[in-house]
Amino acid sequence: MTTEIIIALIGVASSLIVAIYSSLMANRNEKKLELLKSELELNKEERNARRDYEYEAKKRLYQEYEPLLFQLSELSEVALSRIEGIAKNVKDGLLTEQWSKIENNYFKETIYKLFAPLAVIKLIQNKLTIVDFNIESEVSLQYGLMKILYFSYQEDGKISRYINDLEYFEDWKVNHTKSADEVEGRQGIALGEVDKIVDLFISNDENQKRLIDYGEFEDLLDSNSEKVKSRLKTAEKMFLNFHPERKRVLWTLLLSHAAILKILTKSKSKNWISQSELPKFIDNFYDENKEDFYFADIEDKNSQ
Repeated sequence: MTTEIIIALIGVASSLIVAIYSSLMANRNEKKLELLKSELELNKEERNARRDYEYEAKKRLYQEYEPLLFQLSELSEVALSRIEGIAKNVKDGLLTEQWSKIENNYFKETIYKLFAPLAVIKLIQNKLTIVDFNIESEVSLQYGLMKILYFSYQEDGKISRYINDLEYFEDWKVNHTKSADEVEGRQGIALGEVDKIVDLFISNDENQKRLIDYGEFEDLLDSNSEKVKSRLKTAEKMFLNFHPERKRVLWTLLLSHAAILKILTKSKSKNWISQSELPKFIDNFYDENKEDFYFADIEDKNSQ
């Protein structure tokens, strides 16, 4: 009898233990399922948030970046055409009185055509974010080329070494930290001065910044504003009495710009080039246009 009771009690205890264990496991599994469900919901929310963010970023790119990129492409064609025109005028012996003062039409047109793209680049810079580079790989390459174009005016020292213009380089080492008013004959512009010049090309209409057109630029020149005159003086001095043989550093800079401008003209095309294709594209560009550009003086300097 006692044995039967003990066995019965053991059976009850075992059943109780199994019930308790089953209850604990069920509760544990339920918590795991709830946790998994919560994680899945969180991941879903994060994916949705990321998707929505990328969608908004792409929409902003199309609405704000693409129109400016198209404008830059158009202006790049104009700037490239002016550089080609300068080269043609050199060959034809026509580059004479055009660079005596900024009031000359050809002179002031050149200043506008070469600096207007920089103004659009500055407008683009204010629109882009890190996310834009991750969403569209082309944007990163395009912006990299834009920065080279914008910052290259201050690289006259490096260019002078490249073309072996040692006289200019020695002078640059002494004077490049001085203000534009203190230096004569510099064929480059400090970044701060570039910023000041470019700011003249940007109008703020109803809190909407935009590039001024050429007519507005002429009005600026006619305004007799001391600020305008002071800022443009740097660019005027750089191009004053310009000729590729007299200002080899500046001409080399413009030839470098020509290749970048040519690439940027393709930004409105669906056939945008990749980074790996850049070196070949640039080589082909100069090979195809060697009859149009004036390279002789630079080649002579490098051969010395």
